[in-house]
Amino acid sequence: MKTLAATKPHHFVFTSNVDSHWVKAGFDETKLMECHGSTAWMQCTDTECSADDSAPPIWSAADVIKSLRESPLDETTFRAAERALPKCVKCGKLARPNVMMFGDFSFVEDRLDGQEQNFQKFVLQATANKWKVTVIEIGAGEAVPTVRYTSERLTALPGATLIRINPRDPQVPPKLVKSAISIPAGGLWTLDQIMVHIDAWSKAKDSAAAAIAADQQKSATK
Repeated sequence: MKTLAATKPHHFVFTSNVDSHWVKAGFDETKLMECHGSTAWMQCTDTECSADDSAPPIWSAADVIKSLRESPLDETTFRAAERALPKCVKCGKLARPNVMMFGDFSFVEDRLDGQEQNFQKFVLQATANKWKVTVIEIGAGEAVPTVRYTSERLTALPGATLIRINPRDPQVPPKLVKSAISIPAGGLWTLDQIMVHIDAWSKAKDSAAAAIAADQQKSATK
């Protein structure tokens, strides 16, 4: 995906994954929306936490991860040592990952709100500039269909195409049959095949351009 994105300056990643792998892979965070949050960030478990208004409501989980690695689990109880449990940087109470769970009314939305604003700007730009958007959806199931619904809404943009890659749930709604490609296969294999075809198309295009240029040069010398 990184290779593919590098060829398209106008792109955006919408993901329900919370593992922050898109960031770790080097994707631009201003072009990323993690709709369920990320384990790379922490927040307080106390929704009323306001001990220090100057401190951020969300902070990096890097120190927490380091602490947990240095304080292994008690293998007899399978519990983490008390000193290793994450603490709020504002009030000192127990902290939690900034991840949205089901029925989670204490999720701090500050970071997600910023990402959503960037996503909406991208959609508005795509609409205003009449970009031919291609939505590549990989492994989005029906159990939690947030990504599927988002993909289908984007496919409503003029000229948009949805490529739905899923070995178990590749089907698309009847209204999108003419603007969607359903691929019942794994993500990595499919992306490899897409890159092979893009590379072949690019080489054929360059070859055709070179042939036309050669013919024009011959005509000019006659």
